[in-house]
Amino acid sequence: MTQLDSIYTSEPIQVLRLLPKDTTTVELPTYYREGQFSGDTLFYQEVEGEDYGAIGTPPAYMATHDNLITLLLIGCLLFYNFAISHFWGFISRQTEAIFYSRKAEQIKGTGIELQLMWTLLATSCLMCSILYYLYVTTFVSQTYILLSEYLLLAIIFAAFVVYHALRFLSYHIVNITFFSSQQNRKFLTTSLFLSDMAGVLLLPGVFLLAYFNFSAVPMIIYAGFVLFFVKILSFYKSYDIFFKRNAYFLQNILYFCALEIVPLVMLVSGLSAIVDILKVN
Repeated sequence: MTQLDSIYTSEPIQVLRLLPKDTTTVELPTYYREGQFSGDTLFYQEVEGEDYGAIGTPPAYMATHDNLITLLLIGCLLFYNFAISHFWGFISRQTEAIFYSRKAEQIKGTGIELQLMWTLLATSCLMCSILYYLYVTTFVSQTYILLSEYLLLAIIFAAFVVYHALRFLSYHIVNITFFSSQQNRKFLTTSLFLSDMAGVLLLPGVFLLAYFNFSAVPMIIYAGFVLFFVKILSFYKSYDIFFKRNAYFLQNILYFCALEIVPLVMLVSGLSAIVDILKVN
């Protein structure tokens, strides 16, 4: 046995044997209390009761791990499949009516078809709210002064519902004042259908963004293109229904900016203000 082995094995036993039986505190030799790396400046002895290390960064939000978002998207997908499969004739006639004004006068939707369009509008609001929710949780903040992050989704959804309700109400008040009831009904039906189709066009992009690691920047460009396409069609239909006979192009621009662009700017500004107030700085 070497001298080092005797230090770490036999010596402590001999010291303990020489201590009195009633001794409660054992005073060990210095070479026993110190370790091999005691003199190293990089060695820090752990003390019981203290915390070590830093709090790690929480993982980024991922929609693939969110059960509620998954259920909502699957529900939207199933409802869109049901609507397209059972009301394909009505949808195709409405699509043709956008580009052919004469066919728009021949379309008379039933009560079930009108209920379907309003339900599709609510689904489109849900799709837009999910897309904006994914955007703010990715680029703005993941922590908000709410009991649940789903309350933020509910607030965004309510904002989209209020936006469409006020938009259609303002359309109805202005159109019934300056135009005939037939023109008003035709334009409101077309505008409602265009809002429904915006949600249908956004559905593939939301699925790609949430479950297939689709980049956010192309998704923002795609959503902007869908919004631009829908607004251009709405501008064309307002001119075709209200101002085409008198060739009032300037009046159509003023009408479109007052009832389409201004509410849209108010919606974007309101959503930005809501998120800025609720997020934790």
